Amino acid sequence: MEQRQIAYYYNGVLKAEETDLDLDGDMKIPAEGEVVIRPGGKQWRVIKVTSRHDVGNALPIYMVYLIAAQPN
Repeated sequence: MEQRQIAYYYNGVLKAEETDLDLDGDMKIPAEGEVVIRPGGKQWRVIKVTSRHDVGNALPIYMVYLIAAQPN
């Protein structure tokens, strides 16, 4: 599996608030619409996932955009 970075963006803020470095390539990239639990136990809904691989960066970056999930 490929090494990669996963950057999490919360509530429309355009600066990544958390970044996970996946050196083993075994972390799941969440899908749009999926509800994920992030550190602190809060639930977030994935609204968009994009990726890029810049020439100056050795690892591809997956950008995961989240909004607070509504309780049922």
